[in-house]
Amino acid sequence: MDYHSLLRKRLTLLQAFIEERAADAECLSMVDTGVLSDRAVAERAGLGYAAKNGFILNDKLGTWTYLGELLTSIPLPPDKPVMDSCLDCTICVDRCPTGALVGDGQLNAQKCISFLTQTKDFMPDEYRGKIGNRLYGCDTCQQVCPRNRGINTLQDDIILEPLKLKPLLEPLLTISNKMFKNEYGHLAGSWRGKKPIQRNAIIALAHFKEESAVPTLKQVAVEDDRPVIKGTAYWAIGRIAGRLEAPFLMERYDVEEDEEVRNEILKGLEEIEHVIN
Repeated sequence: MDYHSLLRKRLTLLQAFIEERAADAECLSMVDTGVLSDRAVAERAGLGYAAKNGFILNDKLGTWTYLGELLTSIPLPPDKPVMDSCLDCTICVDRCPTGALVGDGQLNAQKCISFLTQTKDFMPDEYRGKIGNRLYGCDTCQQVCPRNRGINTLQDDIILEPLKLKPLLEPLLTISNKMFKNEYGHLAGSWRGKKPIQRNAIIALAHFKEESAVPTLKQVAVEDDRPVIKGTAYWAIGRIAGRLEAPFLMERYDVEEDEEVRNEILKGLEEIEHVIN
């Protein structure tokens, strides 16, 4: 679920708690989109330190946290800063699928899978095999962190929806805007719209070499008006079906007019050549 909505509700409750006890208190809350840097504020507030994976690491919660802040005019004693305890551990850096983590909490965002899954253009070739079955985001650097082991992340106000978090891939390719909004509009991954999710679903089907999805991929390639979706579908067909769909790809190469789409068809044919050789 969208953590922005979740934290805004929590901060509203916190503000009400403060105002009940200090009616003249001034309060201002923000989540992600405010003028402050959430991570810098959290570190200065003594909630944790910036770990090598770039997340704020809390002694009790690890990096499995959402960040938001509430400013108040009430004078409060400052907390002591938390000391860095990553020491010489580099597991998150070593296990990052694309090498996006460069150490000391620094991130090359252009290589980060979490960033790449949210882009709307064609996925760069060198990262398509790295995406795997990820539809949105990446938590590898948190999942491998030793400080995150055994932490209970369940909260009463967090609703888990397994069928929505791990949906069937093929139906996503032809889902309407209205249905996407109704089904997934309340999730954090929906803010960029359905296009990145659909592109990533196509890449995931290619990753699994899901032959049963080829008819739907052919439909999408022929009927979808968006070059990124159309072209990625052509590439996936070549990767999944191999020489069986080579005639289809060659035929469509002569029909399609968009140069980027035609280039993706050629990539699909190159996938076939790679398998044959």
